[in-house]
Amino acid sequence: MGIPVENKSTPADAPVKRRRWSQVLIVAAGILLIGYGGLVVVWNHFIKSPQYQVTGKVMAGLQDAGNIAAARGACKDWNVLIVTFDTTRADHIGCYGHQGVKTPVLDGLARQGVLCAQAVTTVPATLPAHSGILTGLYPFHHGVRANGTFKLEEQQVTLPEILREHGYRTGAAISAYVLDETYGLSQGFEEFNDDLTRGVKYAPNMYRERAAELTNESFLPWLREHGREKFFCWLHYFDPHATYLPPEPFRTDYAADLYSGEIAYADSQLGVVLKTLEELGVRDRTLIVMTSDHGEGLGEHGEQTHSLLIYDATMHVPLILSAPGAIPSGQVIRRQVSTIDIAPTILDLLGIESPVKMDGVSLLAPAPAEPQPVYIETLSSMTLHGWAPLLGVRRADYKYILAPRAEVYDLVKDPRELNNLYHERPDLAVDMHELLKGFVGEDPLVAADVQENLELDDEALSKLAALGYVTTRFESADEPTSREARIDPKDGVLHWERVHEGVMKRDQGDLLGAIQILEECLQKVPGDVFARQVLASCYQTQGRQEDSLAQLVEAERLCPTDITLPLACANNLLQLRRMDEALAAIERAKKIDPEHPGIYQQYAAIANSRNNLDEAMAQFEKALEVDRGSHRATILRNIGDIHMRRGEREKARQAFEEALQGDAFNGEALAGMAELAVADNDDDKALELLQQALRFDPVQPRALSVLAGIYIRRNRLDEAIRTAERALQIAPKFAAASANLGLAWRMKGDEAKAEQIYRDAIAVQPRYDVLHQNLAQLLLRQGRTDEAIDAFKEAVRCNPYNTVAIVNVAVHHFQNQEFELARRFLRRALTIDPKYALAHKHLGVLLLRMNRVPQAMFHLQRSLELDPQQPEAGLIRFQLETYAAQSGASQPTSSDLDEPMDEGPGDVPLGPDDEDRHP
Repeated sequence: MGIPVENKSTPADAPVKRRRWSQVLIVAAGILLIGYGGLVVVWNHFIKSPQYQVTGKVMAGLQDAGNIAAARGACKDWNVLIVTFDTTRADHIGCYGHQGVKTPVLDGLARQGVLCAQAVTTVPATLPAHSGILTGLYPFHHGVRANGTFKLEEQQVTLPEILREHGYRTGAAISAYVLDETYGLSQGFEEFNDDLTRGVKYAPNMYRERAAELTNESFLPWLREHGREKFFCWLHYFDPHATYLPPEPFRTDYAADLYSGEIAYADSQLGVVLKTLEELGVRDRTLIVMTSDHGEGLGEHGEQTHSLLIYDATMHVPLILSAPGAIPSGQVIRRQVSTIDIAPTILDLLGIESPVKMDGVSLLAPAPAEPQPVYIETLSSMTLHGWAPLLGVRRADYKYILAPRAEVYDLVKDPRELNNLYHERPDLAVDMHELLKGFVGEDPLVAADVQENLELDDEALSKLAALGYVTTRFESADEPTSREARIDPKDGVLHWERVHEGVMKRDQGDLLGAIQILEECLQKVPGDVFARQVLASCYQTQGRQEDSLAQLVEAERLCPTDITLPLACANNLLQLRRMDEALAAIERAKKIDPEHPGIYQQYAAIANSRNNLDEAMAQFEKALEVDRGSHRATILRNIGDIHMRRGEREKARQAFEEALQGDAFNGEALAGMAELAVADNDDDKALELLQQALRFDPVQPRALSVLAGIYIRRNRLDEAIRTAERALQIAPKFAAASANLGLAWRMKGDEAKAEQIYRDAIAVQPRYDVLHQNLAQLLLRQGRTDEAIDAFKEAVRCNPYNTVAIVNVAVHHFQNQEFELARRFLRRALTIDPKYALAHKHLGVLLLRMNRVPQAMFHLQRSLELDPQQPEAGLIRFQLETYAAQSGASQPTSSDLDEPMDEGPGDVPLGPDDEDRHP
């Protein structure tokens, strides 16, 4: 019985366990396809809806008060619970005058405590606003000016640090990656729960978040453990932040106003926490403070969400304090207060002296005689887009915004800020500009903007002169200052919406359309870091690594504190084989945050590209150690891919399943599971997984390539070709799709076309083993054996774990009478995949030729057990029966299996350690 040449033609990409999750987000998954465009439609719909019933008046029955009428220390040794609802406008809560939303828990707190009718945040962005809440400082003092690119430094003193020094147990649970421990807000907390493994990332540019009930699940055990001790805790709900997907019954009840539905849902979950306090018997000794970091634009002034403008739509937030028996109940403070007043107020109520000076003031202090100004800003316009920052001063009566076109609003007569009085009231503009100067002082980020002269026309200058003001003109337009040269965020918002149109096209799979829009946007606004990042991702998906890198390099120059940028550069440089530069980029990232999980992931990618899988696995495991949930699914998916390369299917399955437990819509993990299903001959399961993956993210060349492979297995060759071509439209250099496209054409009988596809793809991605393998199989069919063997050897050099290629190389050595070398190759294949039936058969035949009959019979028996329907099965059974009759042995055994495995370099022709495998 001779050894047949292996000619096993397999698709190039051959593999949900759904996470057991609350009905909240399982149902939410069903409507993710609405995308950004759908969200805009929803926003516009409910803004105009009759259910958008905002009165602007607080609930009836509250008594006016100038301050919290309580003595210092009124809550001495009380517990403290701060609850922040992310992205929550004050006017979308029942007790603040929204008649179309039900918030019974917050309304109850207002009746039992003090409601602040004009509470103002400092920054319309999550991280800096919460930094102000926990430090009592303005952003120019605590140093956190925008999300993602700043962190609260250790020298800042936070409220939990102060209270911990006074014997408080401190705990926190947050609901979105923007507040991850990485960004410094964990200071002072014994327990800071930022584990988002059960969270969801609704779109590539969104933060991973978890629903309020999941945050409660992590928070309530801590509360039950320490609830009878003196505690301070902070609970953060992210739900009102876009995307608006409340669970039932809130989704149905608020179908025309999903944003308010999220607030109502969060309100219900706060009720669960308050009930727990009552069960513990500590509600009557707990000071509860509810507020928000910022509001939501909801289309006002052209801003759908937040962070770019500082109108009251995003700056006016709720603030309610409740401590029945210690502070008055049913009162409303109508004067303006700030969220930075929260920390000094809590300390005053507890009777604790702050060890540091805070910018905020205690609300126990008597109301001032004159309207007191508060400082407001957004630098996100500058850090994200390179536009001008917006700096402002707000009083209860007027607001001043310093911008390329400055603004003044009468908040009493014009609460929606529609009538700019800047040129009509230049005296007010000048006075408030001086207040602004007093706030920012020498702040290096914004002082230059504030120190520039006001831009006033001749009429306004005349009015000022009549009032006794001495002013100088702003520089002429033909000699613009730096402030004039930058885009006014009022204008930039329109650009931002255009950028999101590009994002939507990318998410829908229209990469060419996305690239066109984003390139146009960047021609007009070259400083837009976010647009550059999205454009870079589009280029990278298409295999345009140089173009992608150019965008990332410029983005990093514009925003050198964003760690994701040097890490993305490292990934691009790795693809370009510029290893030294990739390592230098990782070093830049380490200077920003040496324990960021992305650093270890990049080291792992480099090791993987060098076929050093042990080192890659070690680096991924380090990444898991330092990760707090936000990167876990991606890390586990990469670990699964390494197990797949090694042929360790069950370990790969476990890794993919764990990844999906943390991110049920992770397309790469779903595609990996589909590959495993294909390997298990369960194409139906694979199709189910791929449909799920592609439903929520159609821009997945890997999933499309696996799908093409299934169509090939089912001989649906035209569908396979269309699907593979679709993958290549998205990513023209995606080698796996080219491998399947060539295979489909070969099976249709056009071997010349198939060979050309393989060779063209190899020219672009020479290190992808399956291209060489498929080319080798085609060459075998044509009798071009020497060329085929060279291609199989090249496949093994690219991937030492490619068992199909290894077995074919072994066959070649057998035919050349190189028996020992052939045996070592076959043993190598079985070390990788002990269940490879054909490898057992070939090894059995080889051992017969080497006169090692018992061992040969063992492998032939094992081959038959693994694949009883294989060709020549009858001949194998005859050999086994003959051996049994002659030897009297009922079951073959193999001493060959007890020999040490040959793992040295001579086993297989390994390539140099800097060779890539993947495109």
